[in-house]
Amino acid sequence: MKNNQKNIPNVPHSKHLLNDHVALIRAKDEVEPKLKISFDYYNSNLCEIEDLQISPARKCLMKFKQIGQSTPKTLFENNVRSEPVRRTGRYLELFSKLSDDVDLFEIDIGSASRLFYFTVGYLVHVVSIKNSHFKY
Repeated sequence: MKNNQKNIPNVPHSKHLLNDHVALIRAKDEVEPKLKISFDYYNSNLCEIEDLQISPARKCLMKFKQIGQSTPKTLFENNVRSEPVRRTGRYLELFSKLSDDVDLFEIDIGSASRLFYFTVGYLVHVVSIKNSHFKY
């Protein structure tokens, strides 16, 4: 046996080298990634972004900022409130280029203005920005 190897303990492979308390501390310190905004599924045919007035446009930008500073777990506490969108009436147009398993949400950005999106992992996919309500 070489001189530098005689003091190394023989630890079985199944034995944890860190106690459970230390392992938990490390898990708590890991930072969850922030959400990223994507326009890959943006529906230009339904978009009314150029018609947004100053107040809804500013609110939309603030929501983008809040989304980008959030994780999936902190969206609500970062004041990003959304409602699910049902596949009915004129809202069906929003789903026209999306797969059947997508859950779409809307954020109120003005009296009638809405930001429509869905999430996959850490990506928030913007589908449309509307300046008016859909008519039934």
